[in-house]
Amino acid sequence: MAELGPPAQWRAVRRLSAYAGIVPRSKQTGGPQKPPVTGHVQQRCNKRFKNVVLLAVEKVRQFGPEELRREAEKLQAQGSHTEFALAKRLVRLSKYLVHTGTIYRPKALMGANTPKENLALYYQEACQKLFLKWKAKADLKDVFAPQHPLGRWRQMVQELYALELALPTQRAARKTGASTP
Repeated sequence: MAELGPPAQWRAVRRLSAYAGIVPRSKQTGGPQKPPVTGHVQQRCNKRFKNVVLLAVEKVRQFGPEELRREAEKLQAQGSHTEFALAKRLVRLSKYLVHTGTIYRPKALMGANTPKENLALYYQEACQKLFLKWKAKADLKDVFAPQHPLGRWRQMVQELYALELALPTQRAARKTGASTP
């Protein structure tokens, strides 16, 4: 949002992808009967946005949902430029999640008749993974504070599924330096 502004002003996914520099330039000359010429990925783009999206792709390929990891493997087997194809999918997914104000869930849990217990279990497992990830890096009370994105995510899940996602206790970090006598 820092790079794109308010979500209401976001462009179409096709234009956001071009802005991020994750789609090749296409040129059509000679009328509709001639195929378009696909060029290289543009050098003029928002490099910060591109870097964030490509870093997200790398993490999704390593640790992401099974569905997205399988998609990456399928794209690679087809000979597609996996990073850019998955990056475009992540831009589309992110735009959808921000505009609808929903929380990501895999396709297997997208059905209207998915039991709430299954959804609750999925979000409890996701929250535990987040706690483990952030526990060693920062104070969980700060990371999951209501004014921060993960705090808002936690609040939303708790309200939607009547869950209590309590923060685990965290030991205070050791201070380094000279000891006082």
